[in-house]
Amino acid sequence: MGKNNTKRGCITAIATMLMVMLTVLPLNTIGLFIRPICKELQITTAQLSLCFSLNAIGAVATSFFFGRLYKRFGKKPLIVVGGITVFLYLFSMSVSSNLFLIYVTAAVAGIGGTTSGFAMGQLTMTEWFDKARATMYSSLTITLSLFVALLSPIIASGILNFGYRLVLLVEAFISGGGIVLLGLFAVSKSPEKYGMRPIGYLSAHHKMEPIGASLTMAQIRKTLPFWIALLISLMTCTVGRVASTHGNNFFQTLGLSSTQASYVSSVNAIATLVWSVLFGVLSDKFSPKIAAVSSGCFAAAVMLMNPLLAGMSGALLYAIFVEAESGIASIYSPAVVAKVYGKQEAAQMIGLIRCFASIGSIMGPVFAGILYDRFGNYSFCLFVTGTLMIFVVVLCIVLDNKKVWKI
Repeated sequence: MGKNNTKRGCITAIATMLMVMLTVLPLNTIGLFIRPICKELQITTAQLSLCFSLNAIGAVATSFFFGRLYKRFGKKPLIVVGGITVFLYLFSMSVSSNLFLIYVTAAVAGIGGTTSGFAMGQLTMTEWFDKARATMYSSLTITLSLFVALLSPIIASGILNFGYRLVLLVEAFISGGGIVLLGLFAVSKSPEKYGMRPIGYLSAHHKMEPIGASLTMAQIRKTLPFWIALLISLMTCTVGRVASTHGNNFFQTLGLSSTQASYVSSVNAIATLVWSVLFGVLSDKFSPKIAAVSSGCFAAAVMLMNPLLAGMSGALLYAIFVEAESGIASIYSPAVVAKVYGKQEAAQMIGLIRCFASIGSIMGPVFAGILYDRFGNYSFCLFVTGTLMIFVVVLCIVLDNKKVWKI
């Protein structure tokens, strides 16, 4: 176990960031294709939007079984399958006018969203990094945010000049092919497979084993800390998805034009990146609790003060501080369960965390839409999400209490 792990670990980390980006980027930029696809296929936005729901349902189902799939097939085959499903989804949207085929491939691509997306990315970072693990989790979000910001204008220009079909075809080959190649040749299996230790590893003489390191997954499911971590993931992703999907419309309710709202949305994307960096650094430097409580309070405060927000200044204030929750949604729960239970059952734990996160991502936009239609504004919706964030902060404090860890 004395082999140098730094070079392989760094290559794996970079490859993992790119793999997650190639998996999630097409899903995050699919909104750019909605109008041209609906116009050419002569379908409604609601009809096309069903494919996004089917994709999310596929991700939930696969996340639930992710741990078992990982144990049965291993990392590289799952990543290859993920790349193939992403390719099929984008390719079918590019060449087909059959809405049913698009629905089927969208649901199947939900598999790719798990086996080569954030679940696999977080698991790989957990395996390869004992030190600065939260920062490595945040790097996945940072890489994605950077590429979304850089490539969205290029994709929009490509659709305008060459048509959506050609752009989707190019995306299919770059994303699908890139994921497969990274999975086969760059993303490594766990370090133990190569006779190595994780980066930052300390021997048993220099560190304490996690209190739940000896537990099986069946035993972990019966413990309180694990369910608190799942609940935190569910609630923060519900809140986060409300902010991301309804943000542009909320800015316009504050008196901004659609053009001004799009500029504020860009600020919102940058804020996501910055908060992710801060959360990872605070978690590794101090503790996940300090990072979660501080960022959660910022997010809750700006949501609860929404009746006082107006105009550009109010929109910018909201756009900057609402994304404080993004670190909790993507980093906190995986970091805490690794701290409490170790890495023995990491695949199944992270799979279930992503499962609950996906459920929250499905619930959030629907919940916000219903409340907006009922009240004609987002005041009550943001009151509810702000209250949820306060509850999340309380749960993070509770989860840090060692008495809760008596498992």
